[in-house]
Amino acid sequence: MKDNKRILLATGNKVADTKLADRYKELDGYTVVGIASYKDVIEQKCDELQPDILVVIETLEGKKDIDIFKLIKLLRIKHAQTRVIFVATKRNAGDIQLANLVGLAVYDIIAGTNISLKEIADHIENPKSFLEAKKYLPEDNLYTDEDAFEKAEIEEGIEVVEESKEAVIEQVNKEKKTWNIKVPELPNIKFEREEKTQAEKDADEKLKEADKKLREQQRQERIAKKNAEAEEKAKLAEEKRIQREKDAEEHERQRKIDEGNRRIQAEKDAEEKKRKDKELAEKLERDKELARLELEKAEDDANKAKEEEDLKHKRKMEALEAKELKRKAKRERQSVRRIKWRRRKKFVFSILTAILVMALIYYVQVYTGKEAPELISNVFDFAKSFVVDGFEKIKPFLEGILNKAQETLN
Repeated sequence: MKDNKRILLATGNKVADTKLADRYKELDGYTVVGIASYKDVIEQKCDELQPDILVVIETLEGKKDIDIFKLIKLLRIKHAQTRVIFVATKRNAGDIQLANLVGLAVYDIIAGTNISLKEIADHIENPKSFLEAKKYLPEDNLYTDEDAFEKAEIEEGIEVVEESKEAVIEQVNKEKKTWNIKVPELPNIKFEREEKTQAEKDADEKLKEADKKLREQQRQERIAKKNAEAEEKAKLAEEKRIQREKDAEEHERQRKIDEGNRRIQAEKDAEEKKRKDKELAEKLERDKELARLELEKAEDDANKAKEEEDLKHKRKMEALEAKELKRKAKRERQSVRRIKWRRRKKFVFSILTAILVMALIYYVQVYTGKEAPELISNVFDFAKSFVVDGFEKIKPFLEGILNKAQETLN
């Protein structure tokens, strides 16, 4: 099923509006959502109804200061998705206004003196493309740049329909046969101003008068509303001014309080800084004194250590000297002992020799019975007296030697 297309009619002809509305009640895929009898209300109805298709005629009644072409340009900007079908009753191909419409991507243009509802319905049901609308461009190439128009179509997001008129009509006919719906035939209606009767003129005058009163009433209401809004704005402005003054006073009071707090805090910070600086200076002084004391202590310790080292060295040297003296004394004692021993050996050997001589003499005297010569007798007497007397003298010395030897052996 087709998407339902919403149609807004602005033909200014009641018969045409009724016939088109009846047709699209029967034909599926289209719905007439509104009718605009004056060009004043077209923009409002487009905003409210958001139609997919707008059918508008150039000669639509309304305020004289509203230009229909400027209105269509505005609608193309605000409602780019709305396809505009423009009916121009007194214009021909090449007209500058129609060319401007083509430039706005309005390709469904119906121009001429005799316009039928069938043509309007054909444009509603079969959208036209630029290729079909370019005939309304002037021949002086002022608006004949096809590439530029195609680029404009792409930029505005409007799809160019490339299907031919015959193919679309054929498709519609197929759908009609499929749906089996009887669509009312549209009569030929000339969109020309009809001569009105006096009653119709009087009715129009009354309508205009009523519309004029309504407009005046609306204008008065707008004025009253604007005045009320102005008073409200003035009241709000006065309240804002009073509030700003209060805010300024509060801000000034708070600023003074903040300034006083900052000043007090600055004084506290200065005092705290002085106290910290003083404590830091005292701490530095204490650290210097401690460092000096530690240095002196270190120097004293170093001096003590040096003195102790010197004392140890001195004691060591004295010990070495004492040891050396002991060794020297021992060597001297040993040398003395060796000398004494040699002397004693000589002495003992002399004694033993004397004893041996005496024993030999004694043997000669005893066993031979012969007197020895006087010299030998004198020697014997000397040796005898030496042995008897001398042994008593050397006895302690010999006992000392024997005891020393015994100690050595032990």
